Amino acid sequence: MVELTDGAVRFSNDTTDTAFLYGTTDCSGGWGLVGVGATWDAPTGVRAYAVRLGSTQ
Repeated sequence: MVELTDGAVRFSNDTTDTAFLYGTTDCSGGWGLVGVGATWDAPTGVRAYAVRLGSTQ
């Protein structure tokens, strides 16, 4: 898990694993999946505060 300081409104996944985005720094409130090579753009007023790579959730 990586905490995203101040949150992220855009996330590009250039890894070889699926990325799971979370609305909190403790990986709860999960609401986003970003596949390999994909980019995530937050809806207005939403930020991701943590990311986990290759999670089976």
